[in-house]
Amino acid sequence: TDDEFKESQVGGLEDIWKPKEKGDFVGGILIDIQDGEIQGKAVKNYILKTKTGRIQLPVHTTLVRRLNQAEIGNKIFIVYNGQAKTKKGTNFFDYQVNVYEGKAPY
Repeated sequence: TDDEFKESQVGGLEDIWKPKEKGDFVGGILIDIQDGEIQGKAVKNYILKTKTGRIQLPVHTTLVRRLNQAEIGNKIFIVYNGQAKTKKGTNFFDYQVNVYEGKAPY
C-alpha cells in the first residue's frame, strides 16, 4: 500500500519508486547506498540515477536482499512481480533484480 511505501522512504531527498502493478519496472545506474534506520532497524537505502532523475528504491526485504551484491556504478534493472506469499502465508513485495557491471541492455 502507499503507506508501506511512504514508511520505507529513508532519505527523503529523492522521489521513491512506487510500483503499482505487476510488471512495473525501473532501470538506472546505482549512484548511492546510504545507511538508514526505519523503526529502530538499520537499513540500506539504494539511489538510482534514471533517465528522468534520481529515485530511491523502496526498502522492501526481498528487494534489498537482491541488491545486496550491487555496487555503486552498476546498472540495475528491476521488475516488480507483485505481492506474493511465503510458505507461512505472510505477504511480501516480490521483485526480479538484474545487476550489470558493464553496459546494461536497456
